[in-house]
Amino acid sequence: MVRDLIFIYDYICPYCYLMFREVREIERKKDVRVFWVPVELFPQTPSEGVLLEKAIGIRQKNKIEKKVSMLAKKQEIPYYQPSILYNTHLAMLLTDFVSIQTNGERTAEVIEELFNRVFVYNENIGDWNILYKVCMNLALDFERFREAAAQPHLQNVNAEWKKQYAKKDMGALPAFLIETNITLQGLYMHEELENFIK
Repeated sequence: MVRDLIFIYDYICPYCYLMFREVREIERKKDVRVFWVPVELFPQTPSEGVLLEKAIGIRQKNKIEKKVSMLAKKQEIPYYQPSILYNTHLAMLLTDFVSIQTNGERTAEVIEELFNRVFVYNENIGDWNILYKVCMNLALDFERFREAAAQPHLQNVNAEWKKQYAKKDMGALPAFLIETNITLQGLYMHEELENFIK
């Protein structure tokens, strides 16, 4: 029996960046179907972004950098904490657009590219120029995406799961829904996630 794992994340969340690879491991299993649900932790962030320390405080910024740097090194993945907190609305729409266009086939590929733009290259994924580069790099139709982004139906993709996340008032990411009745939050190795799914 195939079970559903709903991974709720934001592109500016470094813990979500770490968990992405763990969830990809889960997705490779034949009995698990992953649904990728991007949300916005800071929807009020302007498109040019704000200083990270201004948004979350210098102490919290340093604490996250230390912890995530250590975990990323352990996982052998690159991590460079951005100094700017970016607006992720357009990146969320690009993810949903690709999910619709490819029936989910290329969603993880786009997610990985967007996470890398933030935590490897420290680029502003709230900027159309950066999203153009993402589309060119992945051979996606940028103009078609730009047209779709202006349509209200794209805002409603994953609306039900986003509603469930908001209803549970969790407030932090990453978060997981398993078959819509088990809710998890935080960092897990893929073996731990597998145990929850079984």
